[in-house]
Amino acid sequence: MISALGAAALSAQVPKGQGYVYQAVGATGYDRWASVLGATGGGGEGVFWKGLGMGADLGVFYPYRYIHGAIGAAGISATYHFNAGREDTKWDPFLVGGYTLFFRSGTANGAHWGGGVTYWMHRRVGARVEFRDQRSIQEAIAFPSVRFGLSFR
Repeated sequence: MISALGAAALSAQVPKGQGYVYQAVGATGYDRWASVLGATGGGGEGVFWKGLGMGADLGVFYPYRYIHGAIGAAGISATYHFNAGREDTKWDPFLVGGYTLFFRSGTANGAHWGGGVTYWMHRRVGARVEFRDQRSIQEAIAFPSVRFGLSFR
């Protein structure tokens, strides 16, 4: 009985708050110009009511052919975690959407949306895969990417 309680306490569960880091691959298109790009960044999320939460994210997009053309992106998100706080699963599917501020020599307003899943391998570490599309409103530039990363709490 005691060993079963100890195993349950050490098992991975879906947390209500988490931080994450990621590496992404994607592409962008602007008029007739297109480029494969990478992205690196991190952020955090917290669930405050029945799966609904908020998050913040900071990253950089960089074209593989011209790394000096990097563009920063900072975002604030509303999130929904389908299994937040549940102890009977290690899977945490989620949706995300919100505001993005792009910056380099100036700034541009944008928006983002997407979703993914985190698999909690351990109670403090999870593997995260996410699709996120970020778009600049003024310039009509899209940055769709697939993110691969680690979540932690």
